[in-house]
Amino acid sequence: MPQRYIRTVIEFIAPKVPLRLSDTDVIELWLNRQRSPLTRSVYLRDINRLLRSTDWKLPEITALDLERFAESLASSGLAPISQGRTLAVNGPVRG
Repeated sequence: MPQRYIRTVIEFIAPKVPLRLSDTDVIELWLNRQRSPLTRSVYLRDINRLLRSTDWKLPEITALDLERFAESLASSGLAPISQGRTLAVNGPVRG
């Protein structure tokens, strides 16, 4: 009885999500957690900028990839505050 109750509670709190989500699915789930439509659009632009900078899928992006991305942002002329936001949106990643 307690195990079934615990399983029911866990499924209610954290419903099952398919194990193999595409990058698009993950990004969509994440963006939907943002309240502001403007924030969603800016974050989407930032994550797309990262994805265009590498040929990797999201789970394959490493800290080194993010460092190279940061360097490319700095040399692109993007304002420092926008660079920081873009990096914050796209981190953390596995190292």
